[in-house]
Amino acid sequence: MDKYELKRGGFRIVLLVALETLKTRLLKAMFFPIIFTLSLIDIVIGTLAYYLMAIFVEGGMNRYISAYGITYPEYLLVAIIGDILAGLFLYSFYEAIGMGYWGCETDLYITSPVGLKGMIMGSLLTSLVWNTLAVFTLLSFAAILGIPLHLENLPQVLEVLAIGLLPFLGLGLISASTFTLMNAKQGSPITWAINIAQRILSGYYFPVQLLPGFIRPLSYILPHTYFYEALRLAVSKGIWLHSYYHLLHPLLIQIAILLPLGVVLFKYSLIKAEKTGDLSRWT
Repeated sequence: MDKYELKRGGFRIVLLVALETLKTRLLKAMFFPIIFTLSLIDIVIGTLAYYLMAIFVEGGMNRYISAYGITYPEYLLVAIIGDILAGLFLYSFYEAIGMGYWGCETDLYITSPVGLKGMIMGSLLTSLVWNTLAVFTLLSFAAILGIPLHLENLPQVLEVLAIGLLPFLGLGLISASTFTLMNAKQGSPITWAINIAQRILSGYYFPVQLLPGFIRPLSYILPHTYFYEALRLAVSKGIWLHSYYHLLHPLLIQIAILLPLGVVLFKYSLIKAEKTGDLSRWT
């Protein structure tokens, strides 16, 4: 046989496999509740450290972020939450393949009529549950500290999320494809590079206008730059993304490039894995 195709299973079967995978992942997490609880505490403590740091430098930073109408602790908190949401799409596909591979689950699914779709979907649902819980934990923590949540701007925030997260979906699929296409089984070099770049160049800690002039053009390559900017403006001022063309158009261009490229590479990586056995621990 010289032609390989992705396994095809009915949606109902794929959904059942996904739900069973989600159930298994959650049971594993709850089997050691202390680890699960400590993970949430770690998120809160880490955010508290950022919050205290933001308070210490607030006086010097507020003049640079006055256009947003928020304090520096709020500025940083929006980026932290935005990073968690973007990370759902950026890391989850690679983690789904990686967990399945190292747990020997891909050996089973790659040879089944359903293929890997159910396992991947279940892992994505698990990441969705975890990231949603992390975001609600941080929002509750922020409310306790008296940080305004601006719930009246929720529709505008949802518009930003609906559009602004799509480039990360494309990047996440590209990253996951490196597992087999580049044999990157110890971590994706793409997400590693993006994670480093976005911390410095995207406006995560400070506005990109503070970057040296020779570095600043690099920030416009990252979707994070436009996503964080749009998210902060939506949260603080209730702006609609579709009315801010200087943010909307770059995101749409990145969606048009990254999403189709991610789908093609990810699909090809699974076909290659089926052909060569790269997703089997024992080949």
